[in-house]
Amino acid sequence: MRSDYDKPAALEHLFKRKYDSDNPQSEIPFTRDEVRDAIIATGGNVPSNLNNFVKDLTRSGNSDARSPSAKQAGYFLREGTHSGSMGIFFRDSGPSAGVISVACPPDLVAKPIRIDISPDILDLLRPDEGGLLAAIEYGGVLDDFFGVPKGTITRVQAPVKVQPHELDCFFIMKEGNSRIPIPCEAKSKGNDVLTLNQIVGIAAATLQRLMEEDMDFTIPLGVKLEDNGDIFIAEFPKCDSNDMLQLNSKLVASSVVKKARYTLVPKPPKW
Repeated sequence: MRSDYDKPAALEHLFKRKYDSDNPQSEIPFTRDEVRDAIIATGGNVPSNLNNFVKDLTRSGNSDARSPSAKQAGYFLREGTHSGSMGIFFRDSGPSAGVISVACPPDLVAKPIRIDISPDILDLLRPDEGGLLAAIEYGGVLDDFFGVPKGTITRVQAPVKVQPHELDCFFIMKEGNSRIPIPCEAKSKGNDVLTLNQIVGIAAATLQRLMEEDMDFTIPLGVKLEDNGDIFIAEFPKCDSNDMLQLNSKLVASSVVKKARYTLVPKPPKW
């Protein structure tokens, strides 16, 4: 559906309003109110729901700032990482400049894994986030990924919303007398990608809301159902409470600890 405002024009207005050429910042965050003001200033009508103003632009991993002035100054665009920030213009450099997502390398060899899922439900698992997470849970895929005995990792039905983020899934890995919380961002088949902003979000949500006394750190994960029905998993660095202010710099594409690709045997027919 066509928006009743010019999003690139609003972004251009936002950047020009906030950018200080005499003192350029590595990150320039902007709020929901500033987005609303920019839409009005550029002659648009403010929609009733602005939640996806930035998300719709970046969900496919595209960090193009859409603002000529921002691009000329070397800035990219990503979602905000806390409730007060809707989006962020950011500077980046090096071979991974502007990378805001993690994808399965085309040469990553798939590992077949036999899963024990009842045939009564196997054909009901759809190629969406729910079906993906169910297959990972029932099949013990994460136990294999982390190299622990099957049954060590358990899924917890504890969804959490910490705007502007949402925690898709939450696993617990038992290790001695401690528990390791594993928040998981899941993506179904299609164009949606595992954005780093979402990984930061699930790590922050876990550290803020779900840590108990026997939990020293968390391990964020990203999982994606590939077009051929394989499951891609990316493990990010351990994070603890001391990392809260550094999650954006810690959870980046180059920091991925481990990547794996699994082919389920048998594979759900609808995949």
